[in-house]
Amino acid sequence: MAFQEYLMVAVRSDQKCEVCGRRPPEVSLDIDHVVPVSRGGDNAYFNLRFLCEHHNRSRGCRFRWADVWRRILA
Repeated sequence: MAFQEYLMVAVRSDQKCEVCGRRPPEVSLDIDHVVPVSRGGDNAYFNLRFLCEHHNRSRGCRFRWADVWRRILA
């Protein structure tokens, strides 16, 4: 991922977990793919988001259409 794409994700997400809303230093943030790479997702910035380690690890490679529709309608 290019640094410019990372900055775009950081600005869009306001540097907080998109599930619980917590921020560093309370949690460590990971970059998550909305549509997992294993299911055809890519590294485009609109497919990336910040999740805390807990939510990213618990999600695994599951895919939910609700996440995609929320992004389209936002």
